Amino acid sequence: MEKILQEILNELKNLKSGQSRIEKKLDSVYEHTAKITEDITETNTKLDEVIDDIDYLKHKEHKTEEDLYKLKKNLKIVK
Repeated sequence: MEKILQEILNELKNLKSGQSRIEKKLDSVYEHTAKITEDITETNTKLDEVIDDIDYLKHKEHKTEEDLYKLKKNLKIVK
């Protein structure tokens, strides 16, 4: 009977050890997930800035084209 109890205790120790390894790996996964989430947030912020810059450049290009059109139109009138 004592031998069986000792085997059960040994199995419980092995389970506890396995659980500890799993918990350490899970902690590592949590840390990596947090880092990836942080990186994604930073990337999205930078992309938003790039999108704003592109929108501004499109606006300026359109305004420049309008100005050029008006100049050409005025030049035709002067000729």
